[in-house]
Order: sequence, then C-alpha cells, then structure tokens
Amino acid sequence: MRDRRADALSRRTASYAKLSDAETSRLSTLILDVLTLALADALDTEGLVPPHARQRALTARIHASIHDNLGDPGLTPGTIAAAQHISRSYLYTLFHRQGHTVAGYIRERRLERCRRDLADPLLAAHPIHATAARWGFTSPAAREQFPDAARRPAHQAPP
Repeated sequence: MRDRRADALSRRTASYAKLSDAETSRLSTLILDVLTLALADALDTEGLVPPHARQRALTARIHASIHDNLGDPGLTPGTIAAAQHISRSYLYTLFHRQGHTVAGYIRERRLERCRRDLADPLLAAHPIHATAARWGFTSPAAREQFPDAARRPAHQAPP
C-alpha cells in the first residue's frame, strides 16, 4: 500500500507543470529552504541557516497549518501563533511583509474553499449555510455576510 504522503506529492507534482517560470522558481526556493531547515534541525545546526531561509520556511509552515485547519472556527491569529511558538505580533509582521493580514488571508482561503464546494455538482444538495459552516463561517455575522462574500470575485473588495 502506498504512503498517503507519496500520493499527495504525486498529485501536487502533476500540477507543477501548470506553474509559470516565476512560480516554479519561488516554489523551488521555498522547498530548498524547508529542506535546509529540516536538515539543520536534525543535525542540531539550526543557527547556521540564514534568517531569510528560516523565515520563508516558517511562513510556509504557517500557511500549511492554516490550510489544514480552515474548517476550525477557532482558527485565529492567537491559535496560529501559539501552534508555531511565535508571538502574534511576529505573525502579523510576517503577513504584513506579504501584503496580507492574518484574518484576511484566512477569510480568503475559506472563501476559496466555499466557492469550490458551491461549484461542485456533487455537493449541490448541500445548503449554502452548511458549506459556510464547514469552512469556519459559524458566527451569526459571518453567516449573514457569507452569501454576498462567496459570490464576490476574490480580488474585489467588499462594498
């Protein structure tokens, strides 16, 4: 039986052909940073890894953690920072450097998942509020605003 990680890597590798040269370059750099940091950690030489490589690897771990926990309504900057053993202010700084806010990044990823599910014919029977709740939109205010936000193009700001 094949390892689930190998299957996931296989699926991701198939999508790499669709990447632009610039995206491929950024992805390659990120993969090398993560591998470098993992190896340095295993060899107990983390202090020798350049700060920019540690920062990019940390940001990649944070993004992966967010993606893995999008359905958790308790996903907040505080829980993310605690899981990564960093301060909230440092988390905010990392996202600010990328031109995002933490809450905005989470909201957009959740909306992407909701839009994907709402467009999936296999999920057409699911009520819209169930889709919203599945991806972490559980508060009354979020549920009220969800239908408009889900229909709005990702790059368009709210009115």
